Amino acid sequence: MKELVKNQMLLYILVPVLAALWPIWVSTISIPSTKADWTRNRKEYLESQKLFGQILELDPDRLVLAEADNKVRQFSYASAVEQAIKSCGILPANYKLSSGVPMKVGEQEVQTADVTLKELDIATFAKFLDTIQLRWPNLQCTQLKLTKIKGEVNTWKCNLKFKYYK
Repeated sequence: MKELVKNQMLLYILVPVLAALWPIWVSTISIPSTKADWTRNRKEYLESQKLFGQILELDPDRLVLAEADNKVRQFSYASAVEQAIKSCGILPANYKLSSGVPMKVGEQEVQTADVTLKELDIATFAKFLDTIQLRWPNLQCTQLKLTKIKGEVNTWKCNLKFKYYK
């Protein structure tokens, strides 16, 4: 390597050759591949915009939840269940909540709760469960029991057990 540096004639030839090859490489390889990447990425972007529009059309509440995520929030079962109940149109008399004290399990703090929903249809129940778990990703439904109310077509009583990992 030291001989290459000492041999200045080689440097006088090598540097101009590399400088001449660089624009050729840019014009023949780099720019066409960049154009192809741009076209592909633009197509993916337009397709994703259509999908985002469809998602928002089917579930406009996601915007409300996304805006609410920007605010600092502290989890409590009372507020989480109340928000989900309100958004699903469940009457306050048709639910019961009992939550446990937060416990330390290993390195994580866990809090449990039991929720009983009375006299609701399956669609409303599914919306409730989806809403509460979408809003609070660390909340898990660990047990679920659906009991059909006799004499009714689509009326159920739901017992849920939740765990929230802080």
